[in-house]
Amino acid sequence: TLLHQYGSAGFDAFVTHLYDMGKVFAAKIVEHPNFELALAPQTNIVCFRYVAPGLDLAALNILNEQLRTALVQEGDFYIVQTKLRGTHYLRVTIMNPKTTEEHITELLKHLKKLSVPMLEKRPSHINQ
Repeated sequence: TLLHQYGSAGFDAFVTHLYDMGKVFAAKIVEHPNFELALAPQTNIVCFRYVAPGLDLAALNILNEQLRTALVQEGDFYIVQTKLRGTHYLRVTIMNPKTTEEHITELLKHLKKLSVPMLEKRPSHINQ
């Protein structure tokens, strides 16, 4: 196990890094106008969603489900989804100790890129 192999200091560093990456992820979500946090993370688990002007809750729920499906099908990232109070959120659990801020930035850029054709397919009155 990790504790046995690296000792308590190594285990502490591992957990601290993962929790710090959760905070970095949350900060990037807050900075970006197309993402919204479900709540501030206390650990390495971050719940967020993609938001776009003019979309109601039902449309945003569908969009986030589609984004997750497309992302997972591509195979570069794996995220899950959850539902809180009727709102669908994407959920990331950072477990790899080699995860960096660059990985987080790439994931968010990729979600934004995937959203473009999905939003273009919506009726024009919704995208205003």
